Amino acid sequence: MNRPLKIFVISFIFSLFFCIMLPFEPSSKTVIEIGATGEKNINSKGTEVWIKQLIVDGREIPYSEMNLPSGWEIVNGVPVSVKEQPSKLIWKGKGKTVFISLVSHPYSGKAEIIVNGEISNYDLYSQDEKIEQIEYNTKFSFLDIFKYVLFIVMISGFVYLVIYIITSNNVSRKINSSIIYYILPLSIWLIYWLAFFPGLMSGDSLDQWRQIHTLELNDAHPAFHTLINWLLTQFWDSPAIISLSQIIFMVIIFGKTMVLLERKFNLSRITLVVLCLVISILPVNGMLLNNLWKDVPYSICLLWLTLLLMKVFLTSGNWLVSKKNQALLIVVLILLTLLRHNGFIPAFGIMFCLLIYYRSFWKTSLKILFVVIISFFIFKNGIYNQLNIAPTPKVLSYSIPIHHIGALLNQDIVLSTKEKQIIDELMPSELWKDNFHKYTVDTLIYNSNFNMRVFDEKDISGDFLKVWLGLTLKNPGIVLRDWMHMTSIIWEMREPINSKNLYTETTIVNSIPGATYNLHSQSKIPSVKETLLKYFNLTMDHNLSWIIWRPALLLLFSLFGFYVLFKKYGWKISIVYLPLMLNLSSIFLAIPAQQLRYIYSATLILPIIITLCFYKRTGK
Repeated sequence: MNRPLKIFVISFIFSLFFCIMLPFEPSSKTVIEIGATGEKNINSKGTEVWIKQLIVDGREIPYSEMNLPSGWEIVNGVPVSVKEQPSKLIWKGKGKTVFISLVSHPYSGKAEIIVNGEISNYDLYSQDEKIEQIEYNTKFSFLDIFKYVLFIVMISGFVYLVIYIITSNNVSRKINSSIIYYILPLSIWLIYWLAFFPGLMSGDSLDQWRQIHTLELNDAHPAFHTLINWLLTQFWDSPAIISLSQIIFMVIIFGKTMVLLERKFNLSRITLVVLCLVISILPVNGMLLNNLWKDVPYSICLLWLTLLLMKVFLTSGNWLVSKKNQALLIVVLILLTLLRHNGFIPAFGIMFCLLIYYRSFWKTSLKILFVVIISFFIFKNGIYNQLNIAPTPKVLSYSIPIHHIGALLNQDIVLSTKEKQIIDELMPSELWKDNFHKYTVDTLIYNSNFNMRVFDEKDISGDFLKVWLGLTLKNPGIVLRDWMHMTSIIWEMREPINSKNLYTETTIVNSIPGATYNLHSQSKIPSVKETLLKYFNLTMDHNLSWIIWRPALLLLFSLFGFYVLFKKYGWKISIVYLPLMLNLSSIFLAIPAQQLRYIYSATLILPIIITLCFYKRTGK
C-alpha cells in the first residue's frame, strides 16, 4: 500500500470514529400542524379539538408561541377549535421528541396531525373525558445523511492534510518547531470552551439564534454573520459549533502570525513563546472567543489582514503578484465588509492605501478593489433581496448624533420650535433627560418611548442632521465632552465609575429566545469553570482591569512602537498599523456603548505590533 493511500485509510478511520463519538443527531427543525378537520364520529355531538399540552424536548410550548388561525381560541388556558373548520394550528421550532396531549370527550371531532410531513389521523370521540397521548420522534432525513457524509469527508480531508504535512521530510522540521504556536493556545482555549459550554450568549446572540431557526432574517446584526452561523448549525445544532469554529479560526491565524514573526521578522523563539503564552492565558481571549458575537470573527479577520499586510511590507509589495495571494486578500476584505457594518472603512481604506504605498502594483490593487466592491453589492443588493432580509434600521446609523442630542437636552439647552418638532419625532423632548446616560446610547433608543422606525417611516434624516449640526455648533463644549465619554473605552485607561462597561458575558443570559430554544449553560468541567470565573473576577478588579481588559495602555505603547519602527524602517511600516487604526477610526465615529467587543481587534493586534519593535531587518 503506497503512502497516500495509507494516510487516506488512517484519516478515514479517524474521522469515522470522530463522527460516531460526536453527538450527531437528526435535524431538530420541527413543524407541527394540528388540524381540526370538521369531521366527526357518528356518535359525537360536535367536532371540537382541544389541545391539552404540546411538549417539545421536555418543554411545554405556551399557546403564545403557536400560530392560532381563525377558528381557534383560548378556552381555560388551552387552544380549542370549535368553529370555522377545517383549520390548522401550526408551531415551528426546534425539537427531536414531541408529545401532544389532546382531549377526548363526547363533543370531540376528528383531528389530523402532521409532524415534519408525517400525517396521522385521530378520532377523538369518547363517551368519557380522557386525554389522548401522542408521541413523535424526529427521524433522519436524506439531508441529515448527506450532511453527515459531508462532515466525514471534511474531517477526513483535514486529518489527511495534517498527517501528510507532518510526515513529509522536507517540512516536518519546520512544522515540529512551530507547532507550539498552535498547540498552546488551542489547548488553553479548548479548556474555556468545555468550561463555558456551549458558549456565552447575550441578547444580541440569542436574537441571531432565533433568526437562524426561523430564517426571519434582518441586517441589524449583519445577516452574513447570521447565515454563516446557520451553515455551521446544519452540522451540529448547538452554539458550541460556533464558539469552537471561532477558536479554530483564531488558532490558525494567530499561529500563522507567530510563525511569520519567527521566520521572516527574525524574532527570537523565547520572545514569541512568551508572547504566545501571555495571549493564550489572558482571560480576555479565552472569554471573548466563546462569545457568540459578530465582533469576534470580525476581529480575527482584522488580525488576518494585518498578517497579510506584513507579508506585503516584507516583500515591498511583490506578495501581491501571486493570484493565490490576491484571492486571500479579496476573501478577507469581503469578510470585513459583511461581518460588521463599519467594516467597509478598514476594507476599502486599506485598498486605497495600497494604491499609494505600492504604486507600481496599482493595476493589481484596482483589480482587487473592483472585485471586493462588486462582491459587496452582490451580497447587499442581490442575495439579501432574494432571501428577503430586512435592512438595518436607519436609527442605528445615527447613534452618535442621537447621543449628542441627549447630552444637549440633559444640559437643559433651549430649543427652537422647529428643533423641538424634529426631536419630538424621535421621542418627546421632555423625556430625553430621564433616559440619558453619558456612556451609552442604548438607554435612549431602546425604550418604549423612542420611535426606532422614525428614519425608516419618515424622510426626516436631513432635517435631523441639520438640527444636530446646528446645536453642535452652538454648544461645541457639551458635544465634545459627550464624544469623549462615548469613546472612553478606547482611550481612557481606568474604567469610569458607572460607565456601563461590558467586557464579556459569563453565561447565556435569561431571555425568551433562550427559553424557547432551551439554551442554558452546560459546563463539561464545572470545577474548572468555577476556577476560571474566580480568575475572571480577579482581573475585573478596578486596579487590574485597566491593564488586562482595556486597550488604552497597549494603544499608547503601540504609538511609541510606531515611532521606533518608523525610525528604523521608514513610513511604509505603517501599512501594518492601518487595519487596526482604520477600524478604531470607524468606531470613534459610531460607537454606541462601552463594550469591549467593538474594539476586541485591538487586544489581538496591538501585542503583535509592539513585538515588531524587536524586529531586526536583514538585507535589503
